[in-house]
Amino acid sequence: MRHVPIAPDLVVEVISPNDRIYKFEKKLMDYRKAGIALVWEVNPKFRFIRVHRLNRAAERLEENDTLNGDPVLPGFSVIVRELLPPVEHSKD
Repeated sequence: MRHVPIAPDLVVEVISPNDRIYKFEKKLMDYRKAGIALVWEVNPKFRFIRVHRLNRAAERLEENDTLNGDPVLPGFSVIVRELLPPVEHSKD
C-alpha cells in the first residue's frame, strides 16, 4: 500500500487519555511540513479544541466557544460542546 501524494486540507486529531503529547507534537510538525491548512486538536478529557492554522498561533476554544472551518470549510461553525461527549456527573 502506498501513501497518497497529496495532503488533506483538514486534519482532526482526537487526543485519548493514553496519548503522549510529544507524539501529537511530532504529528503536528509533520502536518505543517505537508502544508495542511487546518488541524483541530480535540481533547475530550479536558473539554477543549485547539485550532492550528498554518503560520498562526494556536487558538484554544472552550466548550461555549464557536469552532469554524475557515479557510477550509467556509460557512461551517459549531459550538465546541456539541462535538464533545456528554459530561458524566458523579453520583456521590
